[in-house]
Amino acid sequence: MSKSKSEMMDMFALITNQGLTPNQFYLLYFIKEGVSPVHVNIHQEVRAVIAKGFLRDLTNAEGNKYELTPEAHTLIDQVESFFRVNKKKTNNQIMGAGYQDKVQEYLQVFPKMLLPSGKAARSDKKNVRLLSDGS
Repeated sequence: MSKSKSEMMDMFALITNQGLTPNQFYLLYFIKEGVSPVHVNIHQEVRAVIAKGFLRDLTNAEGNKYELTPEAHTLIDQVESFFRVNKKKTNNQIMGAGYQDKVQEYLQVFPKMLLPSGKAARSDKKNVRLLSDGS
């Protein structure tokens, strides 16, 4: 199974493990975004998600009004995380500022010579760095 199919299955598993149908999650997401969902029986789905504790009914004389519970916000955030593009971290973010000085210090601990096996006693500076910093 490809990575994207696996992630899609994980996303649906997350939704269904919370006891929701895809239509109910769709409704919650659209309520969060302030958009009216289409092609679903809104009244039926609203009753279900209220009963499951994902939505509060704040309806009054002025009309229908609903509020997502913290559980609904958490679930939506978890599902949205499947669609976020992870940016590649830079060396400074991973190893901290001044990591090049630390790499130099590390390399000076080991002598620049050949071992009896014929291999270098230490690795090249480029191999010590985890990521390329463009230099």
